[in-house]
Amino acid sequence: MEFLVLGPVEVRIDGKAVPLGGPKQRALLALLLLNANKPVSRSRLIDAVWGERAPASVERSLDNYVSRLRTLVGPDRLERRPPGYLLRVEPGELDLERFEALLEQGRAAGAAGDPATARGRLRDALGVWRGRALADLASELPLGMEAERLEERRLLALEGRIDAELALGGGPELIGELERLVSEHPFQQRLLGQLMLSLHRAGRPADALAAYQAFRRRFAEEVGLDPSAELRTLERRILEQDPTLGSAAAVSPVASPRRSTRARMLAGAVVLTAVAASATVGVELGTGGSSARPASSRLAGKPTTSSLDGKTVLPQRTRWVVHPDVPDSAVREVDFIIDGKLRWVERIPPYYFGGDENGTNPGYLITTWLTAGEHVFTSHVVSAGGKAATDVVTARVQPAPRPPAALGGTWTRTVTKQDQAKSTPVFGVGVGNVPPAGVWRLVFDRTGAWELDPRKTGIVNEDNVVADVVFAYAPISMAPCSDHGACGVKRFGHHDIGGRDCNAAGPFGSYRWSVSGARLTLTAIHEPCGQRRAVWEGTWTRVH
Repeated sequence: MEFLVLGPVEVRIDGKAVPLGGPKQRALLALLLLNANKPVSRSRLIDAVWGERAPASVERSLDNYVSRLRTLVGPDRLERRPPGYLLRVEPGELDLERFEALLEQGRAAGAAGDPATARGRLRDALGVWRGRALADLASELPLGMEAERLEERRLLALEGRIDAELALGGGPELIGELERLVSEHPFQQRLLGQLMLSLHRAGRPADALAAYQAFRRRFAEEVGLDPSAELRTLERRILEQDPTLGSAAAVSPVASPRRSTRARMLAGAVVLTAVAASATVGVELGTGGSSARPASSRLAGKPTTSSLDGKTVLPQRTRWVVHPDVPDSAVREVDFIIDGKLRWVERIPPYYFGGDENGTNPGYLITTWLTAGEHVFTSHVVSAGGKAATDVVTARVQPAPRPPAALGGTWTRTVTKQDQAKSTPVFGVGVGNVPPAGVWRLVFDRTGAWELDPRKTGIVNEDNVVADVVFAYAPISMAPCSDHGACGVKRFGHHDIGGRDCNAAGPFGSYRWSVSGARLTLTAIHEPCGQRRAVWEGTWTRVH
């Protein structure tokens, strides 16, 4: 028997695919396979299959689907294991298991200085894929984060394979592939660096520099950040026509204390992502099946630390503040990285994740947008002189609570000029911009309260529902939302995270809510943020 999730979900017996039923039964099977040989609770299965719209008969429906799956795979495979069920999968039967094994072999070969073996193993790992992960379950939103996590693992293998190709002297033959990848992942700095190096080796340094400048402008306009130090260094080396960029033997990062270990691990390949430097203390950033041990490094005397040190479980709302081991005058920036993705950059002390631009109000790390389970939180301190230190913490995130059934889901209303007037100081703190008039959507789910504006941008606020009151807090910091797939507001068909309507100090407003039929009424009780009141307060209609 063979189980497949790296593509459309399939079960093959003697090499032939067997019918799996409708999307809910396939979603149930997918979640059990993603947790193969581990018990999955009934409540988690219900959340994954039915999401926020579970019917009253959901328990009976789950029993029916489990019974059908037992008939399909055999009663000895699908066991009742409190608090739910366990699907037993033998070694080699699950494509995800084969992919992970090949991925780790490839990474190990790269760390051992054998790029040829690394390239072969990573090519084999990528060959296991048959399309996008869980491709036939794209409409099942609760599984969207799982599919995204798997796609990130595929991208990790792809980047590693290209690193190996570059370490073996490749370059010009990779340009077409890298141009496509950079187009698909416009803010993935590692891919852009690989493209720049390939163009340089093809005798096209002007194109390499043009690609960098285009990225720098786009990154500043859409994200408000500068390119990483590694990417800036590569630009300088191309401008200086550094001869060491032209051959496999000399494809190495800029000589820097923070990069030496990473260089050995990747067999001299150029690594140009802000995440790469965070592994310089010998800790690989963990995603999916890998794990990371807490570690720290130092710029001066004592190690760099953060407020997450020593924590194994994070609450829904916590402070993430970094304490460099050098004076603030010696710190250029602090990068906050979650599961290998750059999520925040702070240049003004104190160094809080999600703080406002002038450093007055500290921010919060809100974990509702992360999947329940283990995550890696990396604090990367870059000094004014270009040196770096890293603090890495692995901690578990608890499942986010669902909103009440009557409130959960998508609502819409038209914001008028009269509503816009509420963004003035008469109603609350004016924050410099007025929400656009037009049709807005407000979505309440596990992550928070999503504000989706007529311009196709949006934000998500942390919220808490107590009886008939919604407490609205600051926008959740999860930008830059440049991940491949349905990330952030992109899952609702919008472009990206828009402007913040309130600063990060929180907590903020409270609203009385009531639902009658398909109508939701929100009435401000206390709201110092006039811009949010302009959007929220009023009558909303449910979108089915």
